[in-house]
Amino acid sequence: SPSFAKAGAPRPVAMRAMSAKAYDATPEQSTLGDYRTYTLPGSVTLPKGSVTLTPLYQPQTVSCQRTWVFENGNTWNPSSPVTTDNDSGTRHAPIVSTLAFTAFDSFPAGYLRVLTMDHDGNAEFLGEGRINDTPKGQEIDLTLGTAFDLTGTRERTSFAVSQAARSMDEGFRITLTNAGDTDRTITVREHPWRWRNWTLTSSSIKPSRQTPDVLEFQVKVPAKGSATLDYSVHYSWTAADE
Repeated sequence: SPSFAKAGAPRPVAMRAMSAKAYDATPEQSTLGDYRTYTLPGSVTLPKGSVTLTPLYQPQTVSCQRTWVFENGNTWNPSSPVTTDNDSGTRHAPIVSTLAFTAFDSFPAGYLRVLTMDHDGNAEFLGEGRINDTPKGQEIDLTLGTAFDLTGTRERTSFAVSQAARSMDEGFRITLTNAGDTDRTITVREHPWRWRNWTLTSSSIKPSRQTPDVLEFQVKVPAKGSATLDYSVHYSWTAADE
């Protein structure tokens, strides 16, 4: 399911792939106060009732990173520990496909569309998203859509609260399924949200990233197979936090 950033926009159709055209001159970039300007190297024909695209850059080869993400929750800082047993049950969700690369030049805000070549040499649409004004050298992270062959399931396996000890433990199991023909590595991104003071007490896979509000794991899922991640977190607080 490709991601469309513009509601009601015309949907792309397959097109015959053409080699990238090298332009004799590139628009000249400059600044005007706090703004950036692009001066075109020549005139551009604007037929009546049409949309004309003119390149701002020479064709570039850019190193990109494709990732597949299964994310649960989001960044949230409660004012006190959340000790209520409010689990929403087993969650079945698709895997989000993303693309990241480093801006090779200053990018003006706009819509970025991603295509790939199919077996017949046609350029096929993968997804699009809106990017902000991006200075040269910064990373652009674009959500392309959801992966057809990948699915994720999340279920809570344990939950215990000790008001006397001012502590809480919670465990989860993540099951990832890959129905495709190639192995995939899926990023599992979790947000321990019940309280800001927490520690990872156990995990079947070592986390690849751990910050005050994010836990990330890289899970290898074989083709036409599945993989499981189990982990537990321990929360603690003081009387002043209650």
